[in-house]
Amino acid sequence: MAFTYGTVTYAKDSNGTTIGGNVYEVRLGFQLNSQNIENNISNITLQLEVRSTNSQYITYGYNQTTTIDGTALSAKTFDFRNTNVWQIFGTRTFNVTHNADGTYSVNKNGSFTTTASGAGRPNNGSASVTVTLPTIPRASSITVNDANIGSSTNIVINKASSSFTTTIEYSTNNSNWTTIVSKTSNQVYGWTVPTSFYDLIHNTKTMTCYFRATTYSDNTSVGTTTTTAKFTATGNPTIPTRTGTDINSITANLTTGSSTSTTKMVKYASNIRVSVTATARNSAYISKVTVNGSNVSLDGSSTSTTRSGTITFNGATTNSFSVVATDSRGYSTTQNISNTLTVVNYVPLTITQNIKRNTPTDGKINISLSGNYYNSSFGNASNTLTVQYRFTESGKSTWDQGWTTGNVSPTISGNTYTYLKTLTNMDYTKSYNFEVRATDKIGTKTITGITITKGQPIFYWNNNGLYVIGDLKKNGSDVALVSQIPTVNNATLTIQKNGSTVKTFTANASSNVTANITVPTKTSDLTNDSNFGSTTGTSGIWTYIKFNSGYAVCFAREEKSITVSNSFGDWKTSANQTIADFPFNFTSIPIVSRWIDGSNSGIAMNDATHKASVSNAGGYQVARGTTITNGNFIVNTIAVGFWK
Repeated sequence: MAFTYGTVTYAKDSNGTTIGGNVYEVRLGFQLNSQNIENNISNITLQLEVRSTNSQYITYGYNQTTTIDGTALSAKTFDFRNTNVWQIFGTRTFNVTHNADGTYSVNKNGSFTTTASGAGRPNNGSASVTVTLPTIPRASSITVNDANIGSSTNIVINKASSSFTTTIEYSTNNSNWTTIVSKTSNQVYGWTVPTSFYDLIHNTKTMTCYFRATTYSDNTSVGTTTTTAKFTATGNPTIPTRTGTDINSITANLTTGSSTSTTKMVKYASNIRVSVTATARNSAYISKVTVNGSNVSLDGSSTSTTRSGTITFNGATTNSFSVVATDSRGYSTTQNISNTLTVVNYVPLTITQNIKRNTPTDGKINISLSGNYYNSSFGNASNTLTVQYRFTESGKSTWDQGWTTGNVSPTISGNTYTYLKTLTNMDYTKSYNFEVRATDKIGTKTITGITITKGQPIFYWNNNGLYVIGDLKKNGSDVALVSQIPTVNNATLTIQKNGSTVKTFTANASSNVTANITVPTKTSDLTNDSNFGSTTGTSGIWTYIKFNSGYAVCFAREEKSITVSNSFGDWKTSANQTIADFPFNFTSIPIVSRWIDGSNSGIAMNDATHKASVSNAGGYQVARGTTITNGNFIVNTIAVGFWK
């Protein structure tokens, strides 16, 4: 190959002066001799040349020493008598190593010194050349497209030379390599991701795979490159079994005449058992199954591909059951139960009572019972209703009148019932305990602990005297009582109401002197205690006491059928519950307290959207640790404040 030269420079004499207007020219050239692809090296020759361009400058016979790329060559003589002819001062041949990408471009230097001295004689000179060599092809790079496990992907080979071949290998751990193809000449190689990769990622969706490409020039290895790709495991689990069955023998017999039913359910009463079998795919495991958000207790272990289980919804309110199966990779499938249960829209049985004396002393007790009742057929049988009450004198261990005697015939209208009765010959001087209950085909609702206190007479005598309940009047006007205090110094007169002393009068009269005292008949006149005297009454669910001082107390006791199923942290809560207005308005918002008793436990929580006011005790929710459908709760409410 021909030499390639750098820029021509000019020699100087021993005084450091350029000679005769640039007479002596100097240049350095290079020549590529060969290239070694495997070792990424080239063999080159550098040559320093000098000439005289003017016959007046024909120095000769002196020695010169040349240095090329830092290496000094042997000294030799020079002769410039033949002008304009380049003389070779030195030649050096050696190997250079290319960059990793196969490129090479480096500046090289050459210089000389001679024994000639004095003006006009060439003493020294130097030149340089940039050696830029052809790029040596290096190892091919590859690109592997991400794909799903079991699907096809392309391996793209970026070849440095069309004559190269490539061997491609893969590894799942970047250490143990498996050959995909040996010395392929293709630029794009199709490959199917092995399904065996599923077994490597039971609990994750993706994996990283490593690839290595070795490039060959004939049988000589040019080099190796690596890359990675991500492969994804797919396949949602299946739910081959998902059925719902009413396992409440009472409701199943009412709807279909059998002990269980897969066709019908009674809303609020059926116990629906959902049976589920779930199967994971592609080496995943079944980790969780839920029905309507609740976890199913599954058989098998956490590394089982197929798992089964059941979950029961007592007092189910819907026939829609959403089954969700989730595998160990996080993939899930959602399906409803395969059999749709026909819903019987049962109205839950309730009973409300209002039992009280007709008047304090007439020996009569009024009974008022009411509630909701499903007045229709379940399919295989129609519903029935039995309403009963019983009572006994307080303190007795046996019932004066039992359930059978207390059977009543309520008035039924649609899905509600009412019953009114007045009991006579009920001694007003005694207190009584009552219980009431209602029974239908589903079950029984009972209210216990109903106490009717002794009657309170308008007036009565005892050994201590005459007692008057209220104000003593004559023809509508107050009557003043005159009491004759005995003729004894410091005698006293005591006024009582309901057996309690409310005022004591003392007569400071001399012996044998009679002191007459006019006794007021109104409570406000009898005492300075402003809390004395009150008015009581009932209105709807409320019983109240209004004191003359302005204090007032309202209290109510309700039996309600309430479903508690809403999530509230670790608790369950009911929907918002309301209560009837007070029988009168307080002057300001009273102090309100609630508590729950009865067969089902719970806590009354305030409903912030329906706050207490002067006319209403405010809304509430029932909270408890577990879900209950149409639970029987007795809710007590008391409000204390001022009515004037």
